Amino acid sequence: LAQNGFDVNDLKEMEAVGSNNDLNIVVQYDGWSYGDSERLYIKPGKSVALEHLGEVDMSLGSTLEEFVKWGLTNFPAEHTMLVLWNHGGGVWPRSVSGG
Repeated sequence: LAQNGFDVNDLKEMEAVGSNNDLNIVVQYDGWSYGDSERLYIKPGKSVALEHLGEVDMSLGSTLEEFVKWGLTNFPAEHTMLVLWNHGGGVWPRSVSGG
């Protein structure tokens, strides 16, 4: 992971609580560098890489679908929550934002 930025700050906030016997926090992360996409398990005080994905297009619905299926399969739960986060780009493809 990059060592600065809003993304890392948010991961650190999640690490302040972390997963426990009643809660699993998993994240699919794609930073600024090419090929740094990964799936993380958030523990108290640290994030553990579960899978290195290479580079994935986070703007594709199929990418989200694959992550949700993976999460539900590997971390089954009675209750599930999905949070989408990004620094200002929303859920639009890159070609829509012009940047």
